[in-house]
Amino acid sequence: MTFNGLLNGSGDRDFGSQVSNNSGIIGNLRAPVLSTHQLLVPKVDAIGNDLAGIRHPFVDVPTATLAGWSLRRPEFTNGDLCDAVGMMIPLRRTLAERTAAGDSRPSLQELYTDQAGYIAKITASAQKLMAAGFLLQADVDATIQTASGVPVLPANGIADGVGFTVNDLAPGSIVSIFGTGLAGAVLQAPATNGLPTALFDAGVTFNNIPAPLYYVSPAQIDAQVPLELTPGPVTVEVRRNLAVSASQVLNLLPAAPAILSVNQQGTGAGLVFHAADSSLVTTSTPAKAGETVLIYCTGLGTFKSALKSGQLPPNPPPDTVNTPQVTIGGVTVTVTLSTAAPGYVGLYQVGVQVPANSQTGNAVAVTVAVGGATSKAVTIAVQ
Repeated sequence: MTFNGLLNGSGDRDFGSQVSNNSGIIGNLRAPVLSTHQLLVPKVDAIGNDLAGIRHPFVDVPTATLAGWSLRRPEFTNGDLCDAVGMMIPLRRTLAERTAAGDSRPSLQELYTDQAGYIAKITASAQKLMAAGFLLQADVDATIQTASGVPVLPANGIADGVGFTVNDLAPGSIVSIFGTGLAGAVLQAPATNGLPTALFDAGVTFNNIPAPLYYVSPAQIDAQVPLELTPGPVTVEVRRNLAVSASQVLNLLPAAPAILSVNQQGTGAGLVFHAADSSLVTTSTPAKAGETVLIYCTGLGTFKSALKSGQLPPNPPPDTVNTPQVTIGGVTVTVTLSTAAPGYVGLYQVGVQVPANSQTGNAVAVTVAVGGATSKAVTIAVQ
């Protein structure tokens, strides 16, 4: 990190004679600057942490840049002070990861090799501070305990991210992982051209393949099961910095269809759209016999042309290898398309024609099936 101190918004201004002690009536809307003072920040080490003062073990043996100040975004006066509020920027796990990201800071593996090496250095730093009289034994014990924490995955803590059915996943599915200590912060992936395989200090692997991440928190991670996997047993691990959870083995299915719903629980009204104008099918704007609707779902399996995990689909989006079977009100309907959903990672769209003899009402059941696996039913309004 580089602080250049070029932008200085601090100083005394003349707001007029009726302003005193930051209150009153502003007379000078374009208040002239009477005086300024220079903005400075502490010197930092190679990690970006302050050099001065008594350094806590988590600063002395870092897993992240920890600053009591923050910089502006690169597109707005890059390198200038934003505010005197802290920021935390985790270090990359490996040399390869930091090189790919253009991160000049050393990686965790370069600093500590593994979790045991990290704990050994934390222990030494804490004991040094205790010998100097800055920490008690209880402080040392608490520091070591915190540093030794690993992500914990309970049994049946891995489910599909739409209906939350345990172990009902296929390559490309959205997966929700529940546990404790999974991440050090709550963070959602930015809306970019694809999903990252690391968010803050957390990551997930399937057979050692990093999974693209939608969201991380201490208790939940939402990810995409890598499309590169094949059906069968896979080993899942959560990684937080250099700490790795106990592994769990799942059996991936060729397909595990699940329809997205308005309530985000995989039940009730489904995310089904009028193909003509992309508006949501609702009780106020029901589907009609003969029209085409688009069903948004996940877990339909692989595509006829390659699509990388975590990436937005190209235009036109690739077709699925298997054409799903769709029912509306118990009646099998004509499928007009089955592709990756444009503009979304990990989602599929299935186009179907509402049959002339369809059941009508505000809650007509819809299911999607692929290769013998059938989704939970959601509902749509049909007039």
